[in-house]
Amino acid sequence: MSTAKLIYQLAQVDILKEGKVEENFVGRPFYLDYDKAFILINDYWKSKVNGVPQGTFLLAFYDNEDKVSEALLLRALKPTKLPTDNDVISSMIEYYKDNLSTSGKGNQLDQFTKYEFSFSGLECRVLGTFYKVNDKLEFGADVENFFSPNNYRVFKASDQVLMQIVNQRDRDIIAGNENEFEIGFVRYSSSRR
Repeated sequence: MSTAKLIYQLAQVDILKEGKVEENFVGRPFYLDYDKAFILINDYWKSKVNGVPQGTFLLAFYDNEDKVSEALLLRALKPTKLPTDNDVISSMIEYYKDNLSTSGKGNQLDQFTKYEFSFSGLECRVLGTFYKVNDKLEFGADVENFFSPNNYRVFKASDQVLMQIVNQRDRDIIAGNENEFEIGFVRYSSSRR
């Protein structure tokens, strides 16, 4: 095996395996089409992955059949309404009117209400699909097919997966050719926390 091929293999991260680590789980879609995905997320899941900044890359994995090995690449855009938002907002307003503390250590909410208040929606752009052909990772800048949203789970890209996403290239292109250039450092957002 050539040195270049060995380096290439060592540098590869299996997005379809490493991107689906349970500790990076952030939510489930409740709407999905070729262009958009609306994700149900909650404060606990967001906190567990150190937040979901605007522009973050997320991976939606089809979770139903073993033979389907693909992930939709999503980009977090903005909050979106949940079908239950009107009820939650009405409840929040009632708590505010009663001057009850709804956050922090002096929180006066019961466990169920805290749980319900912790959910929100996230609108994402669907950027394309990662899939395998002959055991090699490929990226298509579209979505060939999608299934019902309840069949997907969404994960935040880890540092290693993020590096693989931004450096993904056609396998026919030789690394270091004259058309490549460094564009900067990989970060989740421009905030430096």
